[in-house]
Amino acid sequence: SHDLLEGIYARTGFASDIVIFDGFPIFYHEFIIRFERWIRGDWQLIGWLSNRVGQSILGVPFDSFSAIDKFKIVDNLRRSLVPVMCVSALILGAVGNLDRFKISALILVVLGAPYVSLTFLRSVPLSRILSTIAKGLFSIAARTVISAFFLLQQAYVSARAIIVTITRLYFTRKNLLQWDIFYDVGTVLTGGLGEYYFFMKESVILSLFLLSLSVAFGVVAPWLWLWLVVWCVAPAVAFLISQPIGIKKGLAKKDIPFVRTVAYRNALYFLENAKEETHWLIPDHVQEYPKLPETSRIATSPTNIGMHVIALVSAFDLGYISPLRYADRTEKLFLSLERLYRYRGHLINWYDIKNLDPLNPQY
Repeated sequence: SHDLLEGIYARTGFASDIVIFDGFPIFYHEFIIRFERWIRGDWQLIGWLSNRVGQSILGVPFDSFSAIDKFKIVDNLRRSLVPVMCVSALILGAVGNLDRFKISALILVVLGAPYVSLTFLRSVPLSRILSTIAKGLFSIAARTVISAFFLLQQAYVSARAIIVTITRLYFTRKNLLQWDIFYDVGTVLTGGLGEYYFFMKESVILSLFLLSLSVAFGVVAPWLWLWLVVWCVAPAVAFLISQPIGIKKGLAKKDIPFVRTVAYRNALYFLENAKEETHWLIPDHVQEYPKLPETSRIATSPTNIGMHVIALVSAFDLGYISPLRYADRTEKLFLSLERLYRYRGHLINWYDIKNLDPLNPQY
């Protein structure tokens, strides 16, 4: 949410050549904890939709937000309300004795619609278009079914997050920055089946209560019963999809010689080019032809040093160097590191590898 606000103020463009890697929750309930935090953040931006907001924030004028900027904020709010609206539609359909089949079908369409664009709006080779369509349809169906299982739980979480945020934002003015660190959440959770039922207890209890109530009063509503049963077993589904995927360990025999050859050549590069003349530091690059003049500047950087350390460890682990040679090379490397100039304890970006002097500009 703050990324959206920063993007609106600072402006961002589409950068197709940047790849961002981000961690993803291991367990479903870990994802829901983060999901609730995101919803709270989205609804904290609701004040920026008003024209009265902005003047006091770094002098930004009232009309600084365009229609598309406000649409981005509104769209995030809309997305958080989808589970709540879907469950509300089911309840109103049951109370009003409406066509529950049509309502259920419409809800499934709403749940599956976002995955259509994610699956098909990308270019694929013509030779793979049929297999891509088949895999895409299966993926959409699977994701839609899973979303249906978690619909009541996510509706409860969304409603709770919205109510809590509005209360804190306009009444208590406290705990607006409350959130759990992603790593801490992952270390506390164990991923057991009982933990899932405890975590999703509100939706399970509500489903069982409504199911018992309909049976007690003789209400025959097969479609409603199906939804309630689905929500009762949702924790078990969350437990199953959160299990780690079995990954085949080890390389195929035919690949081992190739991989070890590449590893040996990589290790040899560091072992041969980090020598006494370079103070046992690895140069940033090596040029075999044409030969560089003796007066050429040869530099190294913290990145090169880090790769050098990893290369020595890997060469020792793979048996390419003996323990004594590994200890000797590592000691020489770190003795040279102790002689490097540092700024407040940190290595700077470039050093002359011949005399260990920092290179300008220093940063």
